[in-house]
Amino acid sequence: MGSNMIERTMINGRPCTVAYIRNDFTPADKDTFDLVKVLFDDGEVVFLANPDAVQEKRSEKRYSPDQPRDPDGKFGEGEGTEKTGVAAAIADLNAKFPVNPENDKERLLLVNGSRVGSFEVTERAGRLRIKSIEADTPGQGVGTTILHRITNAADRHGVTLELTASSKGSQHLSTDQLKEWYGKHGFVQEPGTDEAYGYMIREPR
Repeated sequence: MGSNMIERTMINGRPCTVAYIRNDFTPADKDTFDLVKVLFDDGEVVFLANPDAVQEKRSEKRYSPDQPRDPDGKFGEGEGTEKTGVAAAIADLNAKFPVNPENDKERLLLVNGSRVGSFEVTERAGRLRIKSIEADTPGQGVGTTILHRITNAADRHGVTLELTASSKGSQHLSTDQLKEWYGKHGFVQEPGTDEAYGYMIREPR
């Protein structure tokens, strides 16, 4: 990527890398860009439609790759344009973890460029739902690492997590073991549900 496409700067005293991109998220230069991607050194990622916002403040409208667009491919400017809550948490995770080429609904955890695990999250009824967490080699702490990344994103954006603790077979933890494992990370049985179903939630911290 050319020097006119990416640069280092400071925004509100926070060091960051700024990249210029088009609406389809391909690289662009300062004369042809549609969006500005800001990657702060602490890991936070925001997308800005107004180039002046990079120099002025971070409170301008933010955009992410899965933001709804109009028929012309442009981001909407009406209510809900700014990513908040669950949508922001998902965008955060999507920005940090590459998509699984074998399943575009999943994201991958890589170590030294090699895949070690995968996960899938989605939005359901205003909550961030964990649909799956898989370690390629169980017992190495990969699942715990993935779960920590997800809970950190949920806490950062103030959203409730939910999941169904259910065993997938003999090679996985039992349902009771899963409940115990999730319980160690702040999940509790969802109030008003039957314990047998394994419905669990975690409030943001």
